[in-house]
Amino acid sequence: MALGTDVNISGMPGYREFFFGDDRRKLVQFMKIMRLGQRDWRGNVAAPSLSDSIFNVGTLRGEFTLLLDLFDETWILEHRQYLSSGSLLSTRTTAIVRVSQFTDL
Repeated sequence: MALGTDVNISGMPGYREFFFGDDRRKLVQFMKIMRLGQRDWRGNVAAPSLSDSIFNVGTLRGEFTLLLDLFDETWILEHRQYLSSGSLLSTRTTAIVRVSQFTDL
């Protein structure tokens, strides 16, 4: 399982980073264990699945990092996509929430 890394910000609580690289399977399993997911337009949170659009990397190389803001305990999924040359193409962030139970279980 991914080990978290503390990111300290002077005078602030900072972040805890969970880096998964391109291993979407470990990311999805971690999110299920921690009961983390993305809200849909109705406010429901289903268990994450590899088929969810937030995990789509297409033909590009992608890296995923889950960030826990230690100030208010909010979660963000950061997805970086790289060109075949290794240059960063884009960074996309998605709000993630923690629930006591998924709506599809």
